[in-house]
Amino acid sequence: MILTISRNGTNVASTSTFLDLRDVKDLFEHVLITNITDATPASFASAFQESNLVDNDPTEDKKIIAYVHGWRMGEWDYKSFSETMFKRLYWQGYRGRFVSIRWPTLSKDDYFLPINDFLTYNRSEFRAFKSGQGVSIYFNHLKQRFPDYSLNVASHSMGGIVMMEALKRDLGLGRANVDNYVIMQGALPAHCYDTNYPNYNLLVEAEQRSTGTPDTYRGYLGAVSQAVNGKIVDFYNTNDFALATGNLQGYGVSWENNQIDYKPDTGLGYTTDGTNGFKNSVLVTDKREIMPFVARPLSKAVGAGPDVGGMIFITGQVDLTALNNFRGDKSEHSAEFNYNIQRLWPFYHSLLSTLFPPQ
Repeated sequence: MILTISRNGTNVASTSTFLDLRDVKDLFEHVLITNITDATPASFASAFQESNLVDNDPTEDKKIIAYVHGWRMGEWDYKSFSETMFKRLYWQGYRGRFVSIRWPTLSKDDYFLPINDFLTYNRSEFRAFKSGQGVSIYFNHLKQRFPDYSLNVASHSMGGIVMMEALKRDLGLGRANVDNYVIMQGALPAHCYDTNYPNYNLLVEAEQRSTGTPDTYRGYLGAVSQAVNGKIVDFYNTNDFALATGNLQGYGVSWENNQIDYKPDTGLGYTTDGTNGFKNSVLVTDKREIMPFVARPLSKAVGAGPDVGGMIFITGQVDLTALNNFRGDKSEHSAEFNYNIQRLWPFYHSLLSTLFPPQ
């Protein structure tokens, strides 16, 4: 670019500078989780495919942040959320690598009639469980590419299911590739991480109105904190629209309502005798199919409850209402991607200090 200053038609000064203009999405890496189908009984042997590998930069900080998105992310939404997170982190001073992981949640991209994508929660959770192995394999690959970098993860909403399964697989293999992990508004039961977390009356009452369902989520992760070198931290909002308080025209639309109304998911052929799960009268044995389609959890969601402990570092928990005034509007379940940079400064400052604690 050349800048010229003229006076009365005569050039009096000129200078030039070099500008390297790029699309923001070209500045970070993208990963697609593959080999996912809706078939049951199912293979959980997912894999990954990298794209847009970013060249090694000897001046960058030896840090990696991986982002795992949530439910109903169409391609445009996924790109927008990923780009926003990268930019917000950059303007907080982050100079390490950023990786955005795309897993095949069902979304409006999959349907001619848009409303149909709102009816895919349980099927997408099943896909989230299937995606865990691909994420686990990818993290191991990433650590081989960058052995002296720290690897830190932030998942959002149903991305917490993907990460739960990835960490459980790492635990079974005796691996600890992840250094610190933040669960942002996690759409998974608190009992997965904390078996002693209080039962939630609305879910208990739903169980009592029927034959009940298997209590499969509770303790599913085992000692999963051993698969993380540092800490697992919960960023929660007790008034979260998607997890707890959502209501449209008098109809509950939150994670809690889904657990009450669609467990077991009889519309997909699932039933239970209170102990076992069945699909079209055939016994279901894999917990990763039982949980999304049959089992009603008995606790609030990780992302909607304070003081979730167990495998989670309870003293590091972040109340998003107190920190950043996230409340009960439907936009605020994804406020960290929707709001402007000025309002989100406290959120991303806290996210970075949690993922990379001061030494």
